[in-house]
Amino acid sequence: MAGPPRLALAEVRAAEERLRDRLHRTPLLTSGSLDRLTGRRLLFKCELFQRTGSFKIRGALNAVRSLVEESKRAGGGLPRAVVTHSSGNHGQALACAAQAEGNAYADLQPQLREQLGSRQRARGKRRAGKCSSKHPALTPLEIAAVSLSRTHAGATIGKAWLAPAALTGCLQLFGCRICFLFHHAGIPAYIVVPRTAPHCKQAAIRTYGATLVPCEPNDKSRAETASRVVQETGGVMVHPNQEPAVIAGQGTIALEVLEQAPEVNAIVAPVGGGGMIAGIAVAIKALRPDVKVFAAEPRNADDCYQSKVRGELTPNLHPPDTIADAVKTSIGPNTWPIIRDLVDDVLTVSEEEIKRATRLVWERMKLLIEPTAGVGVAAVLSEQFQAVPRDVENVCIVLCGGNVDLSSLTWLTDLPGKVE
Repeated sequence: MAGPPRLALAEVRAAEERLRDRLHRTPLLTSGSLDRLTGRRLLFKCELFQRTGSFKIRGALNAVRSLVEESKRAGGGLPRAVVTHSSGNHGQALACAAQAEGNAYADLQPQLREQLGSRQRARGKRRAGKCSSKHPALTPLEIAAVSLSRTHAGATIGKAWLAPAALTGCLQLFGCRICFLFHHAGIPAYIVVPRTAPHCKQAAIRTYGATLVPCEPNDKSRAETASRVVQETGGVMVHPNQEPAVIAGQGTIALEVLEQAPEVNAIVAPVGGGGMIAGIAVAIKALRPDVKVFAAEPRNADDCYQSKVRGELTPNLHPPDTIADAVKTSIGPNTWPIIRDLVDDVLTVSEEEIKRATRLVWERMKLLIEPTAGVGVAAVLSEQFQAVPRDVENVCIVLCGGNVDLSSLTWLTDLPGKVE
């Protein structure tokens, strides 16, 4: 039986090119007070400033662009839909990527585009005004057709199927207003989200036009629900952390860090499913094998640590209880071999350490990171990290996201004492 696909630097470089000029080059910030606390020079890679508020857009956009490129090579149109399961950040990223790539790609054959253009010009001559980018209000019938067209030909709406002929009829009916339809439809995105996911993340997914599908907060329910949605919609599954294109996209973080701070000695990043740490490790160990790669995870969700200790993939047996909602999932079959071979160590931290580190960054750096981003900071502040040799002086910590559910900050008042 074939093993999991192994990623190489070439895939990360290809992702870098695919994402060029489409994403932010996030800054590396420093903090004198945190340097003094750790006795090292800390460099904070601020992925909270990335599009959609986290690093996840790197992998999602690379995956969607890869799908569109593959479809073009095969002479086809856009994917019927993209599907994933997510605790929130990957869901936002995939919805954003699907919307952006769908809007940038005209899913029309040249002959049909010319036919529509001719009809638009003829209708424009018959009307008093011209068809412009500022369209008049759509009629109820047109709005209904636009809603239907968002699923593309052959996709499902509930139990009803929209046939290609029906879509063609819509195109013929609306003539000059067809540009509205194709500029706003995008690729339909279906995001399976645990019912316990932060409300701010669920709201953001909807903002990008995706359909939310609720599931129970465990890996089994996420996978089963996503599989069902794929079957119902005919969509393509874009796994949040095991999809090779996603892992490669996340690896572009490391390429930027090496360019921004070639003196770096170590990179520390939170680990959930392992897509980010695996992508980073592939790039770092190919270009700078001397640089240490550390994964950081909550002690309450320590499947990566347990896997490293046992030498075999050891998923969490039960849904973890941690404030770091974005790393509740376990590493998987595609990320585990990379983590096993290329990640130097896995550091675990308590819930209180995560809370204190998150609050520390808020107060000292004025950066509104989410608690998952605080996991890496907590790891570097921990006693475990004090055992790392002192010549590992320049340490980059990936602040993976800033999608904070402000309505859930009751834990702040429960945190004893003050941050030192």
